[in-house]
Amino acid sequence: MAREKPPIVLVHGGMHGGWCWKRMRPLLAAAGHDVFTPTLTGLGERAHLGGREVGLSTHVEDVLAMVRAEELERFVLVGHSYGGMVITGVAEAIGEKLVAVVYLDALAPRDGECAADISGLRIDYAALPDGMIPVFPDYTFGLADPADIAWVMAHVTPQSARTVLEPLRIVTDHARLPRWFIECTAGRGDTTVMDGIAARAAEVARDPSWRHVTFEAPHDCMVSHPRETADLILDIVRAADAA
Repeated sequence: MAREKPPIVLVHGGMHGGWCWKRMRPLLAAAGHDVFTPTLTGLGERAHLGGREVGLSTHVEDVLAMVRAEELERFVLVGHSYGGMVITGVAEAIGEKLVAVVYLDALAPRDGECAADISGLRIDYAALPDGMIPVFPDYTFGLADPADIAWVMAHVTPQSARTVLEPLRIVTDHARLPRWFIECTAGRGDTTVMDGIAARAAEVARDPSWRHVTFEAPHDCMVSHPRETADLILDIVRAADAA
C-alpha cells in the first residue's frame, strides 16, 4: 500500500499573506497533497491584527499553532523570503516532524541573526510611524509583468518592524534536517534585500549540508511561475519522501 503523500505548508514572505500562493496551491493539491497556506499575524487578511508588538516569535507561533490545530505529524515546510526566518523557528521547535524544509529564495538565518542582518536593508526603524515598515511603492519583488505587479501591489500590506529586528535563537543542529534552498536568479536588479538573499544563497551552495537549486524565475516566483514553482517543490517532496 502506497504511503500517504505528506502535507505541504507554505509560509509567505514579508508584506504578503496566504493569498500569494493562490495560483500555485491548486497545482500542489492536484498532485495529491494537503496544502496549508497560513497568513501570519498582521499581514494579508489579518492586517487588522497588526501593530508594533507583533514580532518574529509571533509568526513562528502562528505556524506552530496551525500545525497543532491540523494535527500535522509528517509534513513539508516551505518558506518564501522573510518566511525563511519563520520556518527556521518552526524547525527549531518541531524539526522531528519535517520531511523537508524548503527555503524558497528565502532568508536562511544563523543563530542570533534577525531578518535585517541578512537583508542589509537600510531603514531607520526607530523613525517608522507606529513601528510599521511601509509598502515600498517602487519595489516589485522581482516581477516584470505589469499585471502581476498590479496584483501583488493591491494585496501587500505594511509589516511590523519588530518582525525583522527580533533575532532568532538556534540551539539545535539544523544540518541534520533535509534542507533545500531554491535560489531565484531572474529579476534580481539592484535591490538590497535581493543582494542579501543572493549572498546567503552563495554560502548555502558551498555547504554540503544543504541541497541548492537555481531557478530562472523572479523572487515572487509563485506569482509569475506557479506551474514551474509547484513542479520544483513537488520534485523536492518526492526526493525527500523517498529518502
